[in-house]
Amino acid sequence: MPRGHVLPDGASVAALRGEAGLTQDELAERAGYGLRTIGNVEGGRRTTAATLTAIATVLAGCLGRPVQLSDLLVRRREDPETVGGVIIQQNIRLLELPATRSGADNSRWQPTAAAVLTDTVWLRQCPADTEELMFYYPATAVEGRSLSHHRNAVWLSSADTTRADRGNRAPQDRLRALLLQVPGLPREGMVVQNQVELATGFMRPHEKMIQSHVAYTTDSLTMLVKFPEQEPFRSLQGMWRHRAEGPLLPVAEKPLDIASGSLAFWHISAPRTGAVYQLNWT
Repeated sequence: MPRGHVLPDGASVAALRGEAGLTQDELAERAGYGLRTIGNVEGGRRTTAATLTAIATVLAGCLGRPVQLSDLLVRRREDPETVGGVIIQQNIRLLELPATRSGADNSRWQPTAAAVLTDTVWLRQCPADTEELMFYYPATAVEGRSLSHHRNAVWLSSADTTRADRGNRAPQDRLRALLLQVPGLPREGMVVQNQVELATGFMRPHEKMIQSHVAYTTDSLTMLVKFPEQEPFRSLQGMWRHRAEGPLLPVAEKPLDIASGSLAFWHISAPRTGAVYQLNWT
């Protein structure tokens, strides 16, 4: 990377811009740059430190709180928030929703089967002193298992999750977890696949979403939602928050509608460690 250039966290810039109520045009004009520059920054393309500092200054003025250059940069792997040096190369989460039926007055939703979340994780690095990995799932998860390492995995209750997660990496009162004991397992290139059954609150009008909490440094996060053929979605929205607690903010990038409402796709490059990403649909 040329001297003076930095790698922006495009999702962070876009989320803060949205929170500030600015369009890309407005941010470009106030920062003194062209619309294409702002688009490149939000797309995660490298830029100069001066450009990103000007953007941070505009955002701070609109939000009424400090926004530092470091807040707009992709986190380095040696960041102190990185948990134990664990690095995930790719995480793909596929949620398959069941069909539902309602009562005569359409006031009660009844799932025909459980919603199933299949979580596939490719590990790039797992330090030798790591003894266990925690994979987090929504509180509506009722049963979980490891398909790839069933003998090494333990499904934790909410209380057990709180006790086991001594690093306080996630809001345990709203999550369940599957604990994978890793001594004796490969340290590089290992693929972990888990499957979780969820209480189907996802099909209720006020709960049409899926969340992913990024507990470890992750190069790539993809969320896929497969909808029943007779119940396609109409619209999608991506949301995120910088920490496990805090307000959810809309992201500039639009998740993809694949196959006419039957499959939703959201790919996030270099998701921020500690953040929560949420895919909503209607």
